[in-house]
Amino acid sequence: MVEPDDLERSGDVESELQEIRGALFDDQISVLGPEDAICLRETATVSDAIERMLARRQAGVLVVDADGRLTGIFTERDVLTRVAGPRRDPQKTRLAEVMTRDPKALTAGDRIAFAVHCMRVDGY
Repeated sequence: MVEPDDLERSGDVESELQEIRGALFDDQISVLGPEDAICLRETATVSDAIERMLARRQAGVLVVDADGRLTGIFTERDVLTRVAGPRRDPQKTRLAEVMTRDPKALTAGDRIAFAVHCMRVDGY
């Protein structure tokens, strides 16, 4: 037998799900309050990137050219698969050698649903 409290909780859960669905489809990335990105040049070492990532508690760095344009991204996963796995020296390896080039970039004004879609399609 279904108790009245169970029905009330079920309604609360459904209401919360509707709110989440609305936020996913309507809200922009900016509402998530992303931290300022760590930006390094291609000539920086992996060791430099790791040091900054640890200090700022961030999972990656944006790699930019002299004009500040995005040229790549370097993440924790890259540390594992492109540096530690192949036993490269982080103090000698430059980001240009191990970064992902020309990543897809979104703006703070893009919808969260679009970001999730891009991540799904690109396998992130």
